[in-house]
Amino acid sequence: MKIEDKNITGFTVRSTNEKVIIEMPISNLVRGFNASPNNWNEAKIRRGKRKEFAKWLIENLLDEADTESGDNFIVTMLDSVYERAFEGAEDEFVKYNDEY
Repeated sequence: MKIEDKNITGFTVRSTNEKVIIEMPISNLVRGFNASPNNWNEAKIRRGKRKEFAKWLIENLLDEADTESGDNFIVTMLDSVYERAFEGAEDEFVKYNDEY
């Protein structure tokens, strides 16, 4: 299965029998950074520094997002998505405990 995001980041998410793969072109991440509505001071990634930006991005995705739990940004993102399934609407692939 392959799903492409039509947003500015243009990432692709696909799955195999064993893993989920998220691919994000660095050029699209740079464009997303530059065009972010939170970029109030119009910061830009320097020319020729995309590799450094990508390294910084990866390090920050793995950095602590929640000081209480110590979870990184990726775990925090996944937990937010899991919450949708915990609400009980995904009975095609989730088995819910009837006691709750």
